[in-house]
Amino acid sequence: MQTFFSESTVKSLWGTLAGRLWRAWYRLKSKVRRTIDKSRRRAHKLQNRPRVYRVEIR
Repeated sequence: MQTFFSESTVKSLWGTLAGRLWRAWYRLKSKVRRTIDKSRRRAHKLQNRPRVYRVEIR
């Protein structure tokens, strides 16, 4: 019974460690992806901005 308990404890410890690692890696990847997407969208917006219309407003 004692060996089963220690085995399950070790498994759960590794599970939490792996889960934390996975979560940290996932958050890092999503942060990088979000930053790239933002810059890409901003570049696209600037590219398609109607320049003549802005001059008329002034």
